Amino acid sequence: MAKVIIVTGSNKGLGRAIIEKLITETPEFTSIVMTSRSESLGQQAKEEIEQKYGPQSRLVYHQLDVTDELSIRRLTDFVYHTYGKISVFINNAGIAFKGNDFGPHVVGPTFACNFYGLVNTTEAILPLMADDGHIINVTSRAGKARWIPDEAIRNRFLDPNLTRDGLYHLAGDFIQSVRDGNWTEKGWPTQGYAISKNCANAYTRILARELRESGSRVRVNAVCPGILRTDMAGPTAPLSAEEGTITPILMVRYQGEESGRFWYEGSIQEWD
Repeated sequence: MAKVIIVTGSNKGLGRAIIEKLITETPEFTSIVMTSRSESLGQQAKEEIEQKYGPQSRLVYHQLDVTDELSIRRLTDFVYHTYGKISVFINNAGIAFKGNDFGPHVVGPTFACNFYGLVNTTEAILPLMADDGHIINVTSRAGKARWIPDEAIRNRFLDPNLTRDGLYHLAGDFIQSVRDGNWTEKGWPTQGYAISKNCANAYTRILARELRESGSRVRVNAVCPGILRTDMAGPTAPLSAEEGTITPILMVRYQGEESGRFWYEGSIQEWD
């Protein structure tokens, strides 16, 4: 039976490193689908990988911009007509602005990719997941609630009964407070990336709960790869992109029932 894995944002950095690990270490996958926002850069990355490892009949490229609904639809149409079902889906696509620049021009694109893009792509792909499929969200320890100054906001994020509407309201509150220039007074940190990852973490918990309650066996977990020497964290980060694949690849192979959990350095960590 066909076994398909898709990795978003995989033309460079962690995503590309994951693709290379899948090629060399996971023969069980019959198709490995890499995606990127730029088709030319994605095709170039695929060619470079095949130059390194030789022709790869399992390796497939498809364009995907997680902030573009039409692009998401094209991917799901491709998956449906080509494979039917997906075994593992890795939400890796993400952005982070460098330096201390902050404002609506930072928060808007960051949330569009890291939170809303992740949610929209996941919701579109969910009907195509295999019965025992696994959705893996690449998030961050920066998305732990402990970094939020306001206790009430922290508690809202960590509420085990937090709903989708409640989460969207939290995200909207933060974005609006940045537009209004009063985010500090309202208890938010000056961290667009961190809050986008808080939202992605909360969505992971909510979706896992919804799937359990519906009787679905599809699992969804969040992973933190660590701080990597990629375009996102820069050349002085402590870990290589290859080292960052350890926990994501562990979760690719994971056959247990844990869902709605946060994994770092190969083990489950608390959300707070």
